[in-house]
Amino acid sequence: MSDLVSRSDTEDGIAIIKFGTIAASRGFSTEGMEAISRSINSALDDSNISGIVLTGSESMFCAGADVESFQDAIANKKIVEMVEGLTDVLHPLLVKMRRSSKICVAAINGAAAGGGLGIALACDYRICGENGLLVSGFASLGLSPDGGTTWLLPRLVGDQIARRFILDNERWKPEVALVNGAVDEVVSNEE
Repeated sequence: MSDLVSRSDTEDGIAIIKFGTIAASRGFSTEGMEAISRSINSALDDSNISGIVLTGSESMFCAGADVESFQDAIANKKIVEMVEGLTDVLHPLLVKMRRSSKICVAAINGAAAGGGLGIALACDYRICGENGLLVSGFASLGLSPDGGTTWLLPRLVGDQIARRFILDNERWKPEVALVNGAVDEVVSNEE
């Protein structure tokens, strides 16, 4: 399995895309974001695929950016270029996922944070394992949320709940995410 992203297709036309350990824990590097985008886009463009399941590795679904790289980019005054480079790949991908007739399911096995949360929210259905965790994380870095979070989350949970989640840097465990409407189902880890 790749440390970035792997894909396996089932006989009934489902692409299972797994974010490898690097992509799940800090995939929003240039290399990681391109691998994530390439893999999801290839499944969206594949006429043999009718549905896509996205999942992560170990305790992470997708934690978004490598925070240390972001902090270095801020210190070196290169954060604008870094964020633009990542969002230039991520945002078109999220729009394509939302517009696609293919069903996208997020199988949230661990933390979905930052841009990784945006990928989960862009899916049509979200199943959260008991180790799942939803975190925006942007407020703790002094950044504005991206990855579609400010557009997608309010449509799922309502404006005020989304504001509190983002501004208070809340961390939603599966049951809270379910009650608030951010996930559609909570299952055991084995399921």
